Amino acid sequence: MPTFLWIPEPNTIYKNIKALLPGQYLKISLSKSIEINSFALNIKKPIIEERFNENDKIQIVKETVENAVKSRLLSDVPIGTFLSGGLDSSIVTCLTRKYISELKTFCIGFKDTYDPYHGNSDESIEASLFASELDVEHFNIQVDAKDFKNFLPELIKSAGQPYAESSGLGIL
Repeated sequence: MPTFLWIPEPNTIYKNIKALLPGQYLKISLSKSIEINSFALNIKKPIIEERFNENDKIQIVKETVENAVKSRLLSDVPIGTFLSGGLDSSIVTCLTRKYISELKTFCIGFKDTYDPYHGNSDESIEASLFASELDVEHFNIQVDAKDFKNFLPELIKSAGQPYAESSGLGIL
């Protein structure tokens, strides 16, 4: 695990249990037959063709990401985003805010924590600033080593498998 920070598929920590590979799903029929299928990726061929200029390619990526976010906004409960302060969660939050007026954002901040893989892993200041710019209700939860130790049993139960990423606290 130290090499990858997680257990690479199809391996798991469980004896005789394998994980699905990225892009796969398991289908179990009423007759109890089981089959593994792969998602059909709906990638338009023009995204890799050279006849498109840089601006066209940028537009295709923007539309693809926006459609991916937009397609996940149907919910019967309030929608929130995990806002770490990094680029990917900021993009998702920004696009979500475009469609959800009462958006809430959440960030886990780490007191006095240095992550040997990522350096200073507390991006809560950046997340708070970005949330303020988007005018969303933001919740910044600060944890320390003692909190992490207390959360660890619940994190283990929630995660299913061990992994070495501090961002896992967001699933609690």
